[in-house]
Amino acid sequence: MRTHESIKQYVSTGREGPCALCIGNFDGVHLGHRHVIGTCIRHARRMELATVVLTFEPHPLQVLRPSVAPQRITTPVKKAALLASTGLSHLVSHPFDRELALLPAERFVKTFIVDQLQARVLVVGSRFRFGRDRRGDVKMLVAMGRELGFEVRTARGYRLEGEVVSSRHVRKLIGEDGDVLRAGRLLGRFHSVGGLVVKGEGRGRLLGFPTANLDRMAEILPAPGIYACRTVVEGLTLPAAVHVGPRMTFDQVSTVEAHVVGWDHGRDLYGERLEVEFLSRLRDPVKFVDADALVRQIRLDVERTVETVKTPPAIEARP
Repeated sequence: MRTHESIKQYVSTGREGPCALCIGNFDGVHLGHRHVIGTCIRHARRMELATVVLTFEPHPLQVLRPSVAPQRITTPVKKAALLASTGLSHLVSHPFDRELALLPAERFVKTFIVDQLQARVLVVGSRFRFGRDRRGDVKMLVAMGRELGFEVRTARGYRLEGEVVSSRHVRKLIGEDGDVLRAGRLLGRFHSVGGLVVKGEGRGRLLGFPTANLDRMAEILPAPGIYACRTVVEGLTLPAAVHVGPRMTFDQVSTVEAHVVGWDHGRDLYGERLEVEFLSRLRDPVKFVDADALVRQIRLDVERTVETVKTPPAIEARP
């Protein structure tokens, strides 16, 4: 897959002629997104076209209403890597700004979809909206497609075991419910978060369980709790018992701390970027009567984490 930072760049350096196009934000690249992209790829093969995904950075709400913009499930870099795994020909990540937000829907179709991207078939979700004041919808696209010479195909909402797969629902499962396993099944992979390892207070080391304190996370964090995770350090995949949220027993300060099992804790990871995958939720944060009770519980958390990583829950990457 070739990536392009704007439609203009795609037109000048990557366009292969007419294409099959799908448009969306694709945050998380979950099973529903893969269903839409898979539909687009099938039509591209039928018509012998390149497959192009058009997405926007940053998320439109980050520009228009930043106070209600959703937390990201994936960073742009991670999203691009996940989209590449679908078999696309091109990813166009176009800058979103207020000027684009004010563009009438009809002009967006004529200028971008037809003239520049040269779409012969367009695949979108059934609730897709676009253009100024979100006036554009599937009905408008179908009408303009007849006039301007492109097909419109809608991919209906994807369900897994009766549950609708959407970015909003995945965010709820992760950020509100802490149900990282269910979220992982809707994503088709375990949710992961990357953070910079910074110096903490050293309390974990005093308790016998040194932790890597993570900072500057861009992706949505799970709800407060203790999680069984895994991480990769210097090429080694290792279990990590991860605490997210307030330190109930001590100072109520909210942190993300990972005890990496099997790592030589005589070697610090300060300044390194650590990516942790959330396999399952172990328990809620609890205030313990003393440090000894906390240590006993941490020991159990670590044992359960090791067992979970040894035999991880099943996640099926489909469609």
